[in-house]
Amino acid sequence: MKKTIFQIKFAILFVTVFSLSLNATTLSQFTGNWKNVRSNSRGITKIILSKHRGLKIQVFGSCSPRDCDWGTQEAFAYGNSVSSNTNRHTKVITTTYKKSFSITQMTLKLRKNRLIVETFTRFIDGSRRSNYSSVNTFIRDRANLRTPILISPKNNTVFNNFPRKTTLRWKRVKGAVEYGVEIDCLNCCKSGKWCFDVNRKAWKSTKTKNRSFTFNYVGAQSGRWRVWAIAKDGKKSPKSRWRKFRYTR
Repeated sequence: MKKTIFQIKFAILFVTVFSLSLNATTLSQFTGNWKNVRSNSRGITKIILSKHRGLKIQVFGSCSPRDCDWGTQEAFAYGNSVSSNTNRHTKVITTTYKKSFSITQMTLKLRKNRLIVETFTRFIDGSRRSNYSSVNTFIRDRANLRTPILISPKNNTVFNNFPRKTTLRWKRVKGAVEYGVEIDCLNCCKSGKWCFDVNRKAWKSTKTKNRSFTFNYVGAQSGRWRVWAIAKDGKKSPKSRWRKFRYTR
């Protein structure tokens, strides 16, 4: 009888643990491209979550004629306890966007394959506008473009040619009608700093219908570049990782 009771208890425990593991939300279930269920939303329209050297979030807000890119920000995953492995069990993700006129805190949770995003916006510009909160629901955007695969130059390439004519190349992305390109410069805007980190704007930004872009770099110093795909309706893929290069003369 004792053995039978023990077996029953063990079976119950196994089923409970197994059920919890099935119900656990992994971090990979959060990552990807999400769009607001309300196509006419005047707030946040799209969210991209990715794992590139840490968890990153990119938020887009309603603007005309194209949605405004809030930029890419670091995000943080939380589990149930100090011993939680957030890659296997993520309870909530948070991030904070700071603008010149406001601070927006965001919490993201998953509920039945939908992303529930709650925002808390506080104004800091003295406009006397009321702080406010909102809740929006997002579904996966299956139609989003893939991030372009960069071909050349390879990361950390060193050039010693002058003039500093540089050609960037990447692979074609299905569904893309053009590509956005950002080229950044170290020391150009502030000593020891990348221009993008100083001004939230790269040293050079452009768009091209080709799968390559040629430019003349400035100075014997470090640079970096990245690319993203753009669809006919204006939708953008996540940006590629930065690739660095350096000129010696």
